[in-house]
Amino acid sequence: MTPARWYVAPCSQALAAAPLRLRADVTPTDQGVTSARWYVAACPQALAAAPLRLRADVTPTGEGVTSACWYVTACPQALAAAPLRLRADVTPTDQGVTSARWYVAACPQALAAAPLRLRADVTPTHLGVT
Repeated sequence: MTPARWYVAPCSQALAAAPLRLRADVTPTDQGVTSARWYVAACPQALAAAPLRLRADVTPTGEGVTSACWYVTACPQALAAAPLRLRADVTPTDQGVTSARWYVAACPQALAAAPLRLRADVTPTHLGVT
């Protein structure tokens, strides 16, 4: 299984030292991706206390998900040292993943910092996203 590669475009106002690192544990099946766990490794020097929100724009095709644009909106407070836990609700079909909603721990404050842009390089197969 070839993992997806994730790239972070740093936001100079939200990140001072290093970008976030995302890791995906993906379980492919013959119906596409049925489960995925996402981990965010926060840079404690650069980020502030409230979590982030992610939005996914997913383009499904007959071979599964072939492109996805990820948007991170940084909260103005410093993030805790512990990683954030992201949960994915994924709708698999015989053509792969057709929809996905992403949740992060609630951010009580309004999100003010400039958004970060994440780019995903995804390898589609007959099993969906690998």
